[in-house]
Amino acid sequence: MFIPTKPGKYGMKIWILCDAETSYCINLQPFIGRVNGAHDVGQGTRVVLELTYHLNGSGRHITADNFFTNIHLARALLGPKMTYTGTIKKNKGEIPKKLFPALHRPVYSSIFGFQNDSTIVSYVPKKNKAVILLSTFHHSNDIVVDHNEKPHIILNYKKYKCGVDTLDQVVRCYSSRRKSNRWPFTMFCNILDIAAYNALILFLSIHPNYKNGASHRRREFLKELSKSLIKKFDANDNLPQIVANNNLRQVIAQNSFLNQGQPIQEQHIKRCYMCPRVHDRKTRLQCASCSHSVCKAHNKIVCNSCLI
Repeated sequence: MFIPTKPGKYGMKIWILCDAETSYCINLQPFIGRVNGAHDVGQGTRVVLELTYHLNGSGRHITADNFFTNIHLARALLGPKMTYTGTIKKNKGEIPKKLFPALHRPVYSSIFGFQNDSTIVSYVPKKNKAVILLSTFHHSNDIVVDHNEKPHIILNYKKYKCGVDTLDQVVRCYSSRRKSNRWPFTMFCNILDIAAYNALILFLSIHPNYKNGASHRRREFLKELSKSLIKKFDANDNLPQIVANNNLRQVIAQNSFLNQGQPIQEQHIKRCYMCPRVHDRKTRLQCASCSHSVCKAHNKIVCNSCLI
């Protein structure tokens, strides 16, 4: 995806369900565009219901932004005993016309609408602007008495809306991601970062005093986590052989030959002496006999038995 308004403009879009207090990732789903080859109609409703399916009957409260919010979703969550609060787009048909922005509406005023199972409110933060929210959790017209006179629904929404944004921020601070054109690798690194953060949340729930007061305790936790994983792999007898065989450049250098049958070694990047200069083909390989730089097109690979 490309979103020019984001700090990271390029990335992979993932739907995430997070705990509002700790930003613990509860469930996630990659955005794939189409579903079974067809256009995804009612995408927001489908995503929320699929991400929260395992929470049915838990009595949880779901908070989401205006991309997901509609009256059908809010009522669909009431069946599994979950409530919902979210901002709602002004093009939704369920919004009464009286709740739309208007010049005659005073600043910091609110208009409520009630049904048996839901509440809608329109709040005016500035002239000719209105913020509209839908909730199945609030059923009153309570307003905080201060200079802004905001309804309780808005304050509740602002308190719990940042779980996913906070998770996205913290996984960028210490990330295992590297530049790559392979999207499965990028997805794996992102899941690894989220899993490491989830591990920290679980660890702190058991050891709440771990490096208490330190601003870098997440970094220290990641260090200890990585070291513990490395120790487990060190116990594997097959690891040294895997690491030794993973140095592909040395394997190529030991088994590469020029067309004349001379062995190839590695060096600093230089131009291949057998290629035309206009091609400007660079290589790290060097003939062990004449010390000329040669590219892959001008060497061949033979087995160790043929070296004898």
